[in-house]
This record gives sequence, structure tokens and C-alpha cells, in this order.
Amino acid sequence: MEAMTRILMKMMGIMLWLTASPDIMQTYCIGSVLSGGGSAPLPEASAEDWVNMINGFQNGSLSGRLGIPMIYGIDAVHGHNNVFNATIFPHNIGLGATRQV
Repeated sequence: MEAMTRILMKMMGIMLWLTASPDIMQTYCIGSVLSGGGSAPLPEASAEDWVNMINGFQNGSLSGRLGIPMIYGIDAVHGHNNVFNATIFPHNIGLGATRQV
């Protein structure tokens, strides 16, 4: 019964999409991570900070027994404004660029 519970927990983890840490990725075999609005590795996080965070998730995922890579998603509909000093394109400019005025 214990083996069945572990298998079920791993199957559930693979199907989840949540905000996690590298330890959680490894322990629960989480299949994907979503960085929603406002989630960032650090205040004023640089692009390098983001790369290190995502690599940490991937390494945590790959170091599990099954070694399954994770899927990473980010909520960046109107530009990636969570990266410090990134160029942000306002939504209205994008809309205006779709039509001839």
C-alpha cells in the first residue's frame, strides 16, 4: 500500500502547475512551475537571477528518481516587468501597431 501511495503522489505531482522551490520539485516530483504576476527570485532581480532560479527548479526536478524535466511558465502578458531594468512595451502600443492609423 505504501508503494501505491508513493506512485500516486508522484503522478499527482507531475500533473500540478504551481509556484514551488527546487526542494519541492525534487521531493514531490512536480511537473511544472508557474511564475505568476509578482513572483520574482529577488527584489530588483536581473535576468541572471531569473536564469539561476529557473535552473534551480530544473536541477531539482532532474535530480529526482525519475529525472523528468519540468515545464516552466511565466505570466508576462504585457511585457516581462519582473526583470529589473527590462524594456516594457505598454499594451496600447501593441494594439496601435496592429492597425493603420
